[in-house]
Amino acid sequence: MFISNEPLGTHKLPKFSLKASSLCAQFVFLLTAHAANAQTPVTQLGDVTITANRSPESLSQVMADVTVVTSADIEHSGVNTLPQLMSKVAGVQVSQNGGPSAVSSVYLRGASNEFTAVLIDGVRVDSQNLSGGVSWESIPLGEIDHIEVLKGAAAAIYGSNAIGGVVQIFTKKAASSFEPYLQMGIGSYGTVKESAGVGGESEQLDYHLDVSQTRSAGFNTLPNSMPAQNDGYSSNAFHAKLGMSLTPEERIEFTHLSNHLVSEYNDAQGDPKQTMGYQLGTTGLSLTSTWDEVHSSILVMSQTLNSLSYYGYGHYDTTLTNVSFQNDWRWSAQHLSVIVENQDDRLKTPSDDPVDGVRHDAGVTLAYGMRWGAQAVQLNARMDHDSAFGDHPSSSLSYGYELTSALKAVASVGNAFRSPTLYQLYSSYGVSSLKPETSQNTEFALSYAQGADQWRVTAFRNQIDHLIMGNANSSASCSAGYYCYFNVNQALLEGLSISGQTRLGPYQVKASLDELNPKDLTTGAQLIGRSKEHGLLSVERDINNSLLGMEVVASGRSFANDPNQQSMGGYTLLNVYVSKELDPHLKLLARVDNLVNKVYATTYNLPGYSPYPGPYASPGRSLFVSLRWAP
Repeated sequence: MFISNEPLGTHKLPKFSLKASSLCAQFVFLLTAHAANAQTPVTQLGDVTITANRSPESLSQVMADVTVVTSADIEHSGVNTLPQLMSKVAGVQVSQNGGPSAVSSVYLRGASNEFTAVLIDGVRVDSQNLSGGVSWESIPLGEIDHIEVLKGAAAAIYGSNAIGGVVQIFTKKAASSFEPYLQMGIGSYGTVKESAGVGGESEQLDYHLDVSQTRSAGFNTLPNSMPAQNDGYSSNAFHAKLGMSLTPEERIEFTHLSNHLVSEYNDAQGDPKQTMGYQLGTTGLSLTSTWDEVHSSILVMSQTLNSLSYYGYGHYDTTLTNVSFQNDWRWSAQHLSVIVENQDDRLKTPSDDPVDGVRHDAGVTLAYGMRWGAQAVQLNARMDHDSAFGDHPSSSLSYGYELTSALKAVASVGNAFRSPTLYQLYSSYGVSSLKPETSQNTEFALSYAQGADQWRVTAFRNQIDHLIMGNANSSASCSAGYYCYFNVNQALLEGLSISGQTRLGPYQVKASLDELNPKDLTTGAQLIGRSKEHGLLSVERDINNSLLGMEVVASGRSFANDPNQQSMGGYTLLNVYVSKELDPHLKLLARVDNLVNKVYATTYNLPGYSPYPGPYASPGRSLFVSLRWAP
């Protein structure tokens, strides 16, 4: 197996173990060797992605490292939560403090949770509390149609947060005709999920509405704590998407997604069961106009409400209000985008640690792409003006060359930044003079696509400076007098990422392998919660109106603290799933996770923080079965 705990070195380019390098070579050869014999093409290359440059572009021409998780991928996989789905994406690692509703962190190429920009139907989702970032567990999976994951620095297009990349979530859209559906599932740990929806369109109007409810008794996420208790959860979500064609050249669309999640947790202090409440609401209104064969535009107004309530501690409420106006010009081999946007962030916290802060950010983006012959270039530049710290420029440059009709090489450089949260600036632990966290990213990629065979190899190096930390021994000055935030650390994320898919006879095979060196340059330690080796393998086959699938997930050792004293061992998981059409209107979906009942942990309750130190338990062998009806 490729799992190794040897250090990767400190060179400019990552150093890889011999076994891993050999496996990489075999993996690439396997995918390439079947190009001439491929019989069944995959649909991804014909798809269009919006996330790479904030305008529609064929995946076959995109130079950035973009993964599309399709609606079919989501349905057939049988997964129930967004963190669970994200853990199946190449280049992504996920950690959770226990079960499906527990606090989750998603690492794109090893970048911390707050270094990923997240959008739902183009609406920015974030928190201004503590260190910020998205509460992945609060985003309901049942309302999602597909997801685009962009890996690598993208602040030149998206502004603050996009140091590790961008995740853009697209909710379900209208069907071509009136189409209701009902779905119900039951599973391990007393899990029950119900959802219903309807969609359709007329000559000018299209719509999709759905609701979902999930509840679970959960399991004991801190086995060492007393008294023993299960940590259950309940989730209630609503989604609406309404569109109208005002003229053949103009379309207006309204989107809304809301979810109320109540998650029980163990505070590790021996107290009775406590709860965390999440309220997420995103609302967007857009007007898309086609002016002529070359020029189009989109005006978007949106607001996100993100509220987190701790048992007995009150609410931490973040409100993001955004207005953007984007103009695109497309010629046969060139495209130009000009984006002007304004975002207001607000944070309101409880009276025992009061923050009622507001900041304004205005940004202007220029994006230009050109193709000539076998060559392509993409240049992005952006200027942000933040009311908290002033101007901050971002830029990126990519160059691609088609070595053959199927083989392409890409080199890119870019920088990115992340603004301090309002809590880091203005809470009793905050310091108003904090600088933005910044990064410099360089990557080289080789990609191949022909027929059913696709693969991509990317070597990357992302150095992050001015990391914001809170430390009891901080010399910074804040009103609390201790644990003040300050800019101190540097981090290095370098590695090699390989992903691909092919068809071997009746089998569809997808695989990825990531070798990562996630290092704190200040202490030399491996960054918390990330492993140096992570791999995925999935195999699917269609048999008699049934799709059978198997997944293997393997991850190396990670650490719970800095310096690296408390380790969490590597693990290998086996998951299986099936999707079967019982009749033209009824489909059965079933999934077994952790089939061999592996005991493992991705987070740890450290000694000194509670009287019950120990790993947070991950789910054991678990089954979920659902039925979906649609006419």
